Amino acid sequence: LWDRWATAAKFQTLENGKTDFVVIPLHMKSNVGGANATSQQRAQEAAALVNALSQVRQHFSDRDIILIGDTNVRNHNEAAVVAFIN
Repeated sequence: LWDRWATAAKFQTLENGKTDFVVIPLHMKSNVGGANATSQQRAQEAAALVNALSQVRQHFSDRDIILIGDTNVRNHNEAAVVAFIN
């Protein structure tokens, strides 16, 4: 589904009580290939990522997840945005 895999990594300190978190860098489908097709691809990528977040939380025993990177979303109404928000 993804041309560029989204891989999670956990960052933490060795000191007790310090903040730790999981980062997932993203590079979602580019806008090459037509607006409708690319928007649909990003919606599928977003849905797959959202569905995997519970596994990421369980694997790392952490609920603090930061998504960073390039979503290539060009419109706030795009389906990928809706998948992330809901």
